[in-house]
Amino acid sequence: SGAVGYGAPAAPPLPEGVAERLLRDGFVVLPGLVSPAAAAAARREVNRSLGEGGGPRRAGDPECCRDLAEHPALLDLYRAGSLRPTVEGLVGPTHPVSGAQVALRFPGSGCGPGFAPAPNWADHWHLDGLAHPLNPSTPPGEVHNFTALVGVLLADVPYDFCGNLAVFPGSHLRLQKHFQREGFDRLKGLGVAGLPSAREASFDRPAEQVRGQCGDVVLANYNLAHLVAPNAGPDIRYCVYFRIRVLAHGVRQGHRPEAMLDVWLDWPGLRAAREEQMLEEALEASRRGEAAVVDLTAEGEDEELKLALAISRVER
Repeated sequence: SGAVGYGAPAAPPLPEGVAERLLRDGFVVLPGLVSPAAAAAARREVNRSLGEGGGPRRAGDPECCRDLAEHPALLDLYRAGSLRPTVEGLVGPTHPVSGAQVALRFPGSGCGPGFAPAPNWADHWHLDGLAHPLNPSTPPGEVHNFTALVGVLLADVPYDFCGNLAVFPGSHLRLQKHFQREGFDRLKGLGVAGLPSAREASFDRPAEQVRGQCGDVVLANYNLAHLVAPNAGPDIRYCVYFRIRVLAHGVRQGHRPEAMLDVWLDWPGLRAAREEQMLEEALEASRRGEAAVVDLTAEGEDEELKLALAISRVER
């Protein structure tokens, strides 16, 4: 199969503000992008696998329901409806998804006595594709980054502490600066343990627990710091993840460092929103009488942006 051509429909227009939220926060929730019937079919297969002994041996076990990684009911969450064309409308053509990850969190996961969430639970964030005892697919000394993390909720996650995906909004930009400054040697040598703390990386917003309904989709930049919140609720948290790689990443998993040093490099569908955002920043800086500090590539710097930058420098 090729990188394109599942026969999926054209991408629907993004809701207003989605591009801007992606740029600012590093993630966005797209409500109802997967149909209830498709989500129910996938959840049925997950429950069948659980009933046949395919469940996790411990909380967070990546081997959970591995028999479903290539099951059509799960892969079709991404490739049969409008999800794939929506993603490719933002990042361009991609490699076919290599498999689906079933991510379950059972009641009591991450909790202490009385289902109390563990203290400092938000300290244990990570990026995917780094060496870790629970990630046998990434050997020490390697980094397997990708373009986008796509999560499909198979059941409602209506409240905090229901095993939610938790993210640090804006951390993708903070980590971009960290890697620009520090490089990747520590990350390769120590894996997840080589990541900076939230304080060291200067995260300026606390962890946010993502809520949603069955069929909602979470779309996140690879560089976004994330983790799983404790599940103090009564129900299993059902989610399926897909890891998306653009064609520039190469056929095999591996390190594309330039996409961690420029986090929107492989998201051409955000170019117009990025340019508008940089223009607004430049004009706002000129109104404040400051020099605009805008990071522009030669490709992205258009005449309107050049003019705004020139104005900001003259009006200091």
